Amino acid sequence: MLSIILPIFNMEEHLNQCVYSILNQTYKDYELILVDDGSIDKSAQMCDEYAEQDNRVIVIHKENGGLSDARNTGVKVAKGEYIFFIDSDDFLDDNQALEKIVNRLKNSKADVLNFGFKKYYANEDKGYNYFKIDKNMPIEYYKHEKGFEFLIQNSLYIASAWNKVVKRELFEKNNLSFKKGIYSEDIDWCARLLIVAKKFDFINESFYCYRQREGSISKSISNKNLNDLKDAIVTCYDMSNDLHDSFKNYYLSYVAYQYATFLVCQAKVKLDQENKIYIDQMRKYSFLLKYSNNKKVRILYILNRLLGYKNLCRIMRIFYGVK
Repeated sequence: MLSIILPIFNMEEHLNQCVYSILNQTYKDYELILVDDGSIDKSAQMCDEYAEQDNRVIVIHKENGGLSDARNTGVKVAKGEYIFFIDSDDFLDDNQALEKIVNRLKNSKADVLNFGFKKYYANEDKGYNYFKIDKNMPIEYYKHEKGFEFLIQNSLYIASAWNKVVKRELFEKNNLSFKKGIYSEDIDWCARLLIVAKKFDFINESFYCYRQREGSISKSISNKNLNDLKDAIVTCYDMSNDLHDSFKNYYLSYVAYQYATFLVCQAKVKLDQENKIYIDQMRKYSFLLKYSNNKKVRILYILNRLLGYKNLCRIMRIFYGVK
Protein backbone atom coordinates (compact mmCIF):
# COMPACT_ATOMS: atom_id res chain seq x y z
CA MET A 1 0.00 0.00 0.00
CA LEU A 2 1.07 3.57 -0.72
CA SER A 3 0.74 6.48 1.68
CA ILE A 4 0.22 9.68 -0.28
CA ILE A 5 0.84 12.79 1.81
CA LEU A 6 -0.63 16.10 0.71
CA PRO A 7 0.31 19.20 2.76
CA ILE A 8 -2.30 21.93 2.24
CA PHE A 9 -2.31 25.63 3.07
CA ASN A 10 -4.86 27.98 1.47
CA MET A 11 -5.03 26.08 -1.78
CA GLU A 12 -8.77 26.06 -2.56
CA GLU A 13 -8.16 27.18 -6.16
CA HIS A 14 -6.15 24.11 -7.14
CA LEU A 15 -7.11 21.51 -4.54
CA ASN A 16 -9.87 19.78 -6.51
CA GLN A 17 -7.62 19.16 -9.47
CA CYS A 18 -4.88 17.75 -7.25
CA VAL A 19 -7.07 15.51 -5.07
CA TYR A 20 -9.23 14.10 -7.86
CA SER A 21 -6.14 13.34 -9.95
CA ILE A 22 -5.30 10.94 -7.10
CA LEU A 23 -8.78 9.61 -6.30
CA ASN A 24 -9.38 8.79 -9.99
CA GLN A 25 -6.31 6.56 -10.27
CA THR A 26 -6.74 3.01 -11.56
CA TYR A 27 -4.65 1.72 -8.64
CA LYS A 28 -6.80 1.82 -5.49
CA ASP A 29 -4.73 0.42 -2.61
CA TYR A 30 -3.51 3.63 -0.99
CA GLU A 31 -4.28 6.07 1.76
CA LEU A 32 -4.45 9.77 0.99
CA ILE A 33 -3.38 11.85 3.98
CA LEU A 34 -4.52 15.47 3.71
CA VAL A 35 -2.65 17.66 6.18
CA ASP A 36 -4.50 20.96 6.52
CA ASP A 37 -1.78 23.27 7.79
CA GLY A 38 -4.01 25.91 9.36
CA SER A 39 -5.76 27.05 6.16
CA ILE A 40 -8.04 30.08 6.46
CA ASP A 41 -9.74 29.67 3.08
CA LYS A 42 -12.11 26.85 2.08
CA SER A 43 -9.36 24.24 1.93
CA ALA A 44 -10.11 22.81 5.39
CA GLN A 45 -13.79 22.34 4.56
CA MET A 46 -12.91 20.78 1.21
CA CYS A 47 -10.64 18.27 2.95
CA ASP A 48 -13.48 17.10 5.18
CA GLU A 49 -15.75 16.74 2.15
CA TYR A 50 -13.19 14.53 0.40
CA ALA A 51 -13.04 12.30 3.50
CA GLU A 52 -16.82 11.96 3.49
CA GLN A 53 -16.72 10.87 -0.16
CA ASP A 54 -13.89 8.33 0.09
CA ASN A 55 -12.80 6.26 3.08
CA ARG A 56 -9.19 6.18 1.83
CA VAL A 57 -8.90 9.88 2.69
CA ILE A 58 -7.48 10.78 6.12
CA VAL A 59 -7.69 14.42 7.21
CA ILE A 60 -5.46 16.10 9.78
CA HIS A 61 -6.20 19.68 10.82
CA LYS A 62 -3.33 21.45 12.58
CA GLU A 63 -2.01 24.89 13.36
CA ASN A 64 0.12 26.43 10.66
CA GLY A 65 3.67 25.16 10.90
CA GLY A 66 4.92 25.26 7.34
CA LEU A 67 5.50 22.68 4.63
CA SER A 68 8.11 20.66 6.54
CA ASP A 69 5.96 20.39 9.65
CA ALA A 70 2.95 19.32 7.57
CA ARG A 71 4.96 16.61 5.82
CA ASN A 72 6.36 15.35 9.11
CA THR A 73 2.85 15.20 10.56
CA GLY A 74 1.70 13.10 7.62
CA VAL A 75 4.62 10.69 7.93
CA LYS A 76 3.80 10.03 11.59
CA VAL A 77 0.36 8.61 10.74
CA ALA A 78 1.30 6.90 7.45
CA LYS A 79 0.88 3.13 7.30
CA GLY A 80 1.91 2.33 3.72
CA GLU A 81 5.07 0.53 2.70
CA TYR A 82 6.04 3.53 0.56
CA ILE A 83 5.46 7.28 0.96
CA PHE A 84 4.69 9.64 -1.90
CA PHE A 85 4.56 13.41 -1.26
CA ILE A 86 2.47 15.57 -3.57
CA ASP A 87 2.26 19.37 -3.33
CA SER A 88 -1.32 20.59 -3.25
CA ASP A 89 -1.02 22.90 -6.27
CA ASP A 90 0.37 20.08 -8.44
CA PHE A 91 -1.44 17.10 -9.94
CA LEU A 92 -1.07 13.80 -11.81
CA ASP A 93 -2.07 13.87 -15.49
CA ASP A 94 -2.10 10.08 -15.96
CA ASN A 95 -4.71 7.98 -14.13
CA GLN A 96 -2.33 5.01 -14.30
CA ALA A 97 0.51 6.86 -12.53
CA LEU A 98 0.18 4.97 -9.24
CA GLU A 99 -0.19 1.66 -11.05
CA LYS A 100 3.06 2.33 -12.92
CA ILE A 101 4.79 3.21 -9.66
CA VAL A 102 3.62 0.08 -7.85
CA ASN A 103 4.41 -2.26 -10.75
CA ARG A 104 7.92 -0.86 -10.99
CA LEU A 105 8.49 -1.24 -7.25
CA LYS A 106 7.35 -4.86 -7.36
CA ASN A 107 10.25 -5.54 -9.72
CA SER A 108 12.99 -3.29 -8.36
CA LYS A 109 12.07 -3.30 -4.65
CA ALA A 110 13.95 0.00 -4.54
CA ASP A 111 14.28 2.14 -1.43
CA VAL A 112 13.76 5.22 -3.59
CA LEU A 113 11.96 5.33 -6.92
CA ASN A 114 12.57 8.53 -8.90
CA PHE A 115 10.40 9.56 -11.83
CA GLY A 116 10.09 12.38 -14.34
CA PHE A 117 7.79 15.38 -14.22
CA LYS A 118 6.48 18.23 -16.30
CA LYS A 119 6.64 21.92 -15.60
CA TYR A 120 2.99 22.88 -16.04
CA TYR A 121 1.95 26.36 -17.20
CA ALA A 122 -1.73 27.09 -16.60
CA ASN A 123 -1.85 29.95 -19.10
CA GLU A 124 -0.93 27.46 -21.82
CA ASP A 125 -2.62 24.49 -20.15
CA LYS A 126 0.48 22.57 -21.10
CA GLY A 127 3.35 20.77 -19.42
CA TYR A 128 6.93 20.38 -20.60
CA ASN A 129 9.06 17.38 -19.64
CA TYR A 130 11.91 18.39 -17.37
CA PHE A 131 14.30 15.48 -17.88
CA LYS A 132 15.91 14.85 -21.25
CA ILE A 133 16.15 11.07 -21.23
CA ASP A 134 14.38 8.32 -23.16
CA LYS A 135 14.94 5.22 -21.01
CA ASN A 136 14.32 3.72 -17.59
CA MET A 137 17.13 2.73 -15.29
CA PRO A 138 18.56 -0.62 -16.51
CA ILE A 139 17.47 -3.58 -14.40
CA GLU A 140 21.05 -4.63 -13.62
CA TYR A 141 21.60 -1.34 -11.75
CA TYR A 142 18.98 -2.02 -9.05
CA LYS A 143 21.08 -3.65 -6.37
CA HIS A 144 24.30 -1.70 -6.21
CA GLU A 145 25.86 1.73 -6.46
CA LYS A 146 25.33 1.76 -10.23
CA GLY A 147 21.80 2.98 -9.62
CA PHE A 148 23.00 6.12 -7.89
CA GLU A 149 25.66 6.59 -10.54
CA PHE A 150 22.98 6.40 -13.25
CA LEU A 151 20.92 9.10 -11.53
CA ILE A 152 23.82 11.50 -11.09
CA GLN A 153 25.38 11.02 -14.53
CA ASN A 154 22.03 11.75 -16.16
CA SER A 155 21.18 14.66 -13.81
CA LEU A 156 18.06 12.82 -12.62
CA TYR A 157 18.45 13.24 -8.86
CA ILE A 158 17.11 16.66 -7.94
CA ALA A 159 16.39 18.40 -4.64
CA SER A 160 12.70 17.60 -4.58
CA ALA A 161 10.65 15.34 -2.34
CA TRP A 162 7.70 15.08 -4.74
CA ASN A 163 9.37 13.26 -7.65
CA LYS A 164 10.32 10.34 -5.43
CA VAL A 165 8.53 7.45 -3.77
CA VAL A 166 10.38 6.43 -0.60
CA LYS A 167 10.21 3.29 1.52
CA ARG A 168 8.60 4.25 4.83
CA GLU A 169 11.06 2.29 6.97
CA LEU A 170 13.80 4.74 5.92
CA PHE A 171 11.95 7.47 7.82
CA GLU A 172 11.66 5.31 10.92
CA LYS A 173 15.27 4.10 10.98
CA ASN A 174 17.16 7.20 9.84
CA ASN A 175 15.39 10.28 11.24
CA LEU A 176 14.38 11.48 7.77
CA SER A 177 12.14 14.24 9.06
CA PHE A 178 12.14 17.60 7.26
CA LYS A 179 13.76 20.54 9.01
CA LYS A 180 11.14 23.04 10.09
CA GLY A 181 11.13 26.79 9.60
CA ILE A 182 13.51 26.93 6.64
CA TYR A 183 13.32 27.30 2.88
CA SER A 184 15.18 24.83 0.65
CA GLU A 185 14.23 22.06 3.07
CA ASP A 186 14.32 19.49 0.27
CA ILE A 187 18.05 20.03 -0.39
CA ASP A 188 19.23 18.72 2.97
CA TRP A 189 16.51 16.03 3.07
CA CYS A 190 17.41 14.66 -0.36
CA ALA A 191 21.10 14.61 0.60
CA ARG A 192 20.33 12.55 3.71
CA LEU A 193 18.16 10.27 1.61
CA LEU A 194 21.09 9.70 -0.77
CA ILE A 195 23.25 8.57 2.12
CA VAL A 196 20.82 6.18 3.83
CA ALA A 197 19.11 4.56 0.81
CA LYS A 198 20.65 1.38 -0.60
CA LYS A 199 18.59 0.82 -3.76
CA PHE A 200 17.68 3.50 -6.28
CA ASP A 201 15.47 3.29 -9.33
CA PHE A 202 14.18 5.60 -12.05
CA ILE A 203 11.27 5.32 -14.47
CA ASN A 204 11.02 7.61 -17.45
CA GLU A 205 7.40 8.57 -16.76
CA SER A 206 6.47 12.25 -16.45
CA PHE A 207 3.00 11.96 -14.96
CA TYR A 208 3.65 14.54 -12.22
CA CYS A 209 2.70 18.11 -13.17
CA TYR A 210 4.67 20.75 -11.27
CA ARG A 211 2.62 23.92 -11.46
CA GLN A 212 4.55 27.10 -12.20
CA ARG A 213 2.99 29.88 -10.13
CA GLU A 214 4.02 33.50 -9.77
CA GLY A 215 4.51 34.29 -6.10
CA SER A 216 5.24 30.69 -5.09
CA ILE A 217 8.16 29.98 -2.75
CA SER A 218 10.28 28.82 -5.67
CA LYS A 219 9.59 32.05 -7.59
CA SER A 220 10.23 34.66 -4.89
CA ILE A 221 13.72 35.01 -3.42
CA SER A 222 14.48 36.91 -0.22
CA ASN A 223 17.53 37.21 2.03
CA LYS A 224 16.12 34.40 4.18
CA ASN A 225 15.82 32.20 1.08
CA LEU A 226 19.44 32.90 0.27
CA ASN A 227 20.67 32.31 3.82
CA ASP A 228 18.73 29.05 4.17
CA LEU A 229 20.05 27.88 0.82
CA LYS A 230 23.60 28.71 1.91
CA ASP A 231 23.16 26.79 5.17
CA ALA A 232 21.68 23.78 3.36
CA ILE A 233 24.66 23.57 1.00
CA VAL A 234 27.16 23.82 3.84
CA THR A 235 25.27 21.12 5.76
CA CYS A 236 25.26 18.85 2.72
CA TYR A 237 28.98 19.34 2.19
CA ASP A 238 29.75 18.62 5.84
CA MET A 239 27.85 15.33 5.56
CA SER A 240 30.26 14.22 2.83
CA ASN A 241 33.23 13.97 5.20
CA ASP A 242 32.50 10.37 6.21
CA LEU A 243 31.61 9.03 2.76
CA HIS A 244 33.92 6.69 0.86
CA ASP A 245 35.59 8.17 -2.20
CA SER A 246 33.70 6.55 -5.10
CA PHE A 247 30.32 7.44 -3.60
CA LYS A 248 31.52 10.83 -2.34
CA ASN A 249 32.36 12.13 -5.81
CA TYR A 250 28.85 11.39 -7.07
CA TYR A 251 27.28 12.78 -3.90
CA LEU A 252 29.24 16.02 -4.32
CA SER A 253 27.90 16.28 -7.87
CA TYR A 254 24.46 16.64 -6.28
CA VAL A 255 25.81 19.30 -3.89
CA ALA A 256 27.51 21.11 -6.78
CA TYR A 257 24.16 21.57 -8.51
CA GLN A 258 22.75 23.14 -5.34
CA TYR A 259 25.76 25.46 -5.25
CA ALA A 260 24.98 26.51 -8.82
CA THR A 261 21.43 27.20 -7.66
CA PHE A 262 22.83 29.50 -4.98
CA LEU A 263 24.76 31.43 -7.65
CA VAL A 264 21.57 31.89 -9.65
CA CYS A 265 19.59 32.96 -6.59
CA GLN A 266 22.19 35.49 -5.45
CA ALA A 267 21.93 37.04 -8.91
CA LYS A 268 18.19 37.55 -8.48
CA VAL A 269 18.17 39.53 -5.22
CA LYS A 270 19.04 43.17 -4.83
CA LEU A 271 22.40 43.52 -3.10
CA ASP A 272 22.45 44.80 0.47
CA GLN A 273 24.79 44.44 3.45
CA GLU A 274 23.08 41.28 4.67
CA ASN A 275 23.18 39.18 1.53
CA LYS A 276 26.66 40.41 0.62
CA ILE A 277 27.82 38.50 3.69
CA TYR A 278 26.11 35.29 2.55
CA ILE A 279 27.56 35.62 -0.94
CA ASP A 280 31.06 36.21 0.42
CA GLN A 281 30.76 33.25 2.78
CA MET A 282 30.05 30.94 -0.15
CA ARG A 283 33.23 31.90 -1.98
CA LYS A 284 35.23 29.18 -0.23
CA TYR A 285 32.82 26.50 -1.47
CA SER A 286 33.15 27.39 -5.15
CA PHE A 287 35.41 24.32 -5.60
CA LEU A 288 32.22 22.23 -5.46
CA LEU A 289 31.44 23.19 -9.06
CA LYS A 290 34.19 20.89 -10.34
CA TYR A 291 32.29 17.77 -9.23
CA SER A 292 29.32 18.23 -11.53
CA ASN A 293 28.95 16.77 -15.02
CA ASN A 294 25.89 18.93 -15.69
CA LYS A 295 26.64 21.14 -18.70
CA LYS A 296 25.33 24.36 -17.16
CA VAL A 297 27.19 23.79 -13.92
CA ARG A 298 30.37 23.01 -15.85
CA ILE A 299 30.10 26.39 -17.58
CA LEU A 300 29.94 28.08 -14.18
CA TYR A 301 32.98 26.07 -13.09
CA ILE A 302 34.98 27.23 -16.12
CA LEU A 303 33.93 30.88 -15.64
CA ASN A 304 34.90 30.70 -11.98
CA ARG A 305 38.32 29.31 -12.88
CA LEU A 306 38.93 31.94 -15.57
CA LEU A 307 37.41 35.04 -14.00
CA GLY A 308 37.22 34.35 -10.29
CA TYR A 309 34.25 34.07 -7.94
CA LYS A 310 33.56 37.79 -7.59
CA ASN A 311 33.44 38.39 -11.34
CA LEU A 312 31.31 35.29 -11.86
CA CYS A 313 28.72 36.68 -9.43
CA ARG A 314 28.81 40.04 -11.19
CA ILE A 315 28.31 38.47 -14.62
CA MET A 316 25.32 36.51 -13.35
CA ARG A 317 23.78 39.66 -11.88
CA ILE A 318 24.18 41.41 -15.21
CA PHE A 319 22.62 38.41 -16.97
CA TYR A 320 19.57 38.47 -14.69
CA GLY A 321 19.36 42.27 -14.76
CA VAL A 322 19.75 42.80 -11.01
CA LYS A 323 22.12 45.31 -9.44
